[in-house]
Amino acid sequence: MQNIILFGEMGSGKSEVAKYLEEKYNYTILSLGSKIHSECRLHGNETREEMQNYGQMMRKIFGENVWCDYLYLRSKNYKKKL
Repeated sequence: MQNIILFGEMGSGKSEVAKYLEEKYNYTILSLGSKIHSECRLHGNETREEMQNYGQMMRKIFGENVWCDYLYLRSKNYKKKL
C-alpha cells in the first residue's frame, strides 16, 4: 500500500479525507499535528504559537527533516489491515 500525505491549511478538510481513506481503504492515520500537540501538552504548552515554536525548535535541534523522518519511521510499523 502506498503512503499518502495530506497537506493543507487549518480547516481545509485534511482530517475528513484521512477518515474517508481509513474507512474505505483501511489506511492508518498518522497525524503530525497530533504528535506535536501531545508533546506540547506534556509541558503545559497548548497554544498554537507554542506548538509552532516547538516544531521549529525540533527542526533546529534535529534538522529540517525531523518531522518527515518521524512520520516515515512510524509508517514502517504499520501494515495493511486484513
